[in-house]
Amino acid sequence: MSTITTKTPIIITLLVKRKPNLHFNEHHLLTVHVPLVAKHWGPHGLVERTATRVVDETSEYAYAITMKWESEESWESAKNDEEGMAAVLGDVAGVTDGELVFVVGRVIA
Repeated sequence: MSTITTKTPIIITLLVKRKPNLHFNEHHLLTVHVPLVAKHWGPHGLVERTATRVVDETSEYAYAITMKWESEESWESAKNDEEGMAAVLGDVAGVTDGELVFVVGRVIA
């Protein structure tokens, strides 16, 4: 059995709920938001990120964004960076007006 600690990588998943007339600006995500995330969260230990458009149009969710962090400690460090967190979260409105579901999980396999 593997040992899970605060040094274990974590995955944060943001799910964007589907709704009529959902605004999701993929161009802004790619050209503005992703570089902003890299600038502010990369130094804290964000090692990988993906953004996907959900294929199943009957799904409750329209988009899924995943972020892999070196550890829970690295995510905590980013959360405590008030300037970086404000910059990243402040730009979300430029990407979407959808409701976000936020899930944090430790990697187990």
